[in-house]
Amino acid sequence: MKRSLRIIGACLALSLMLSGCGAGNGGQPSENEQEKVSSSLNRGFDAKATIKMGDIEAEADINRTKEGVCTVQLTSPKGLSGMTFSFDQENVTVSYMGLSLELDNNSVLTSSMTKAVVASINMAAEPHGVTMALEGEALVIKGTTESGDFALKLDRSNYSILTLSIPNLDLECNFNPFSYQE
Repeated sequence: MKRSLRIIGACLALSLMLSGCGAGNGGQPSENEQEKVSSSLNRGFDAKATIKMGDIEAEADINRTKEGVCTVQLTSPKGLSGMTFSFDQENVTVSYMGLSLELDNNSVLTSSMTKAVVASINMAAEPHGVTMALEGEALVIKGTTESGDFALKLDRSNYSILTLSIPNLDLECNFNPFSYQE
């Protein structure tokens, strides 16, 4: 009987000690880490992205040179390969097969999957208006743009973007590879 009580006591003590091991999985990142994330996301980057929106699937090269300035060039599907969307603070330029069209950022045409991706990344880079939470080895940033709520998942070790989800648009985007510019 005493032996059983000792075993139960040891198991209880072990479970209490181990219950703290998962503390990094969930919760809030520190204020210092939140500042590092914002600083990282405001840097330029290059990425290849696979974007799925409903039944549409596209691949793109994304290049962000500075805050609010981003170029998205579709590489597939074949019929849209080479179409380029260049975003700056106020305008969007769409280029395809030698033709270019400059549009106001609020144009119906620009409320597309590319604009939703760029707007979500820009919003996530802001220190206010978003929430950050730890999820295993990832950091998840949630916020809202005119396209709806989004969740941007980052690798916690280097803050590279892993995935973007915008449920309102049935949009999922995977970034691989992703690298910040020096």
